[in-house]
Amino acid sequence: LIDEYQDTNPIQNKIVRIITQKECIMAAIGDIAQSIYSFQGATYKEFENLKLDSSLPIESYVINGNRRSTQNIIDFLNFIRKSDPELNNQKCEMNKSSNEKVTFIIQKNPNMLLRDLNDVVGTDYKVLCRKWAEAFDYVKDIDPEQKKLLNAINGAYTYVMHRDLATEIEAKQEAWINSAIYIVELEDALKRRCVPSALDLLEKFIDVKGILNKYDSIANEKFLKMINLWETVFKNINGTLLLKDVIKTVNKAFEDSGLTITEYLVYPEKDNDDYIEAVYKYVDKLNLAAVRKLVKEVFSEDSKYMTIHRAKGTEHKFVLVNLEPFREESKLFSPVDILCYPEVLSNDAKYSETYKEFTRITYVGCSRAIDKLYIHLIGDETTKTKIDTAIKTYYKGVPEKCNFYDFEFC
Repeated sequence: LIDEYQDTNPIQNKIVRIITQKECIMAAIGDIAQSIYSFQGATYKEFENLKLDSSLPIESYVINGNRRSTQNIIDFLNFIRKSDPELNNQKCEMNKSSNEKVTFIIQKNPNMLLRDLNDVVGTDYKVLCRKWAEAFDYVKDIDPEQKKLLNAINGAYTYVMHRDLATEIEAKQEAWINSAIYIVELEDALKRRCVPSALDLLEKFIDVKGILNKYDSIANEKFLKMINLWETVFKNINGTLLLKDVIKTVNKAFEDSGLTITEYLVYPEKDNDDYIEAVYKYVDKLNLAAVRKLVKEVFSEDSKYMTIHRAKGTEHKFVLVNLEPFREESKLFSPVDILCYPEVLSNDAKYSETYKEFTRITYVGCSRAIDKLYIHLIGDETTKTKIDTAIKTYYKGVPEKCNFYDFEFC
């Protein structure tokens, strides 16, 4: 039983074909509207054109019912699905109704919100973004210069290295983020006096089991030393310190502890092969206060802000999806144009897959909503007119089918 088959890549599909050469029954479940891992080599074509070496026939079943969202949200999801020519025959069915409409929040000034979003949507909502750096447009109480650094870091990965930090899993593969997450989580565990959590974290670097498995005065002394050491370290660390210096401080504490150290936090030095100038010239300037925000607000398990890739498989009562203009190579893409004029943009052979992928990412984000969906856009009255016209054209102007959305300006 293989779920999310639309996100398999050719290598994974080959493995499946080898497995099914043996006697077995395989079920593949997927939705090509949710194929969003092209940067990992995945393509919905593997699911759409699924063929096995088995002599047994392949039977197909289609599930049309939506058991999560209200009819108003489903009406908008159907509109999104029509934007991708590959999906225009798929429909969702009503499961429950609600008076809550899909709200397009149009921000007229791209550099500043004229009203706090909490005044528009309240506080109990999840913010879903295409990239983690976009979440910092919403996170409060962060130094503007540090916010610029985070956006510059994201840009360095995207435009200089031609890589994507779209998912938390990918981000954790980066040495500096992995170290940052560890520091913030350990600091938090010690502040809460949660010794089990602290020990779980310390175990990666210190031979904790070797200490706890012995019941004598020496082991007890080592245990107290280990806990007291970290409390002392974090008392002397403040938010203005640079992340790279905090990592050095933590590693020095490891070294001076007299305990058995199995590993150290990683942060590449300038003469190291892993030190990428285009990225680390910005990371080198990140302070601990910004890093705390990054970990707690974006990378924590219960964070309010997350990437759409990470949100996949989850559902939330109130969802706000950020649709910012984005660049690929030197071309600037308009989310509104992609959603409203797919038949025109699909003729652009060079970027047609970019348009389709964006449509699917938008669909995944919006389909996380249970009761209320907000779409946050940069635009003006023209943006409202484009959306209004496109939706009414799709639903052929039928009043009862075009009453599922409204607009707010901020």
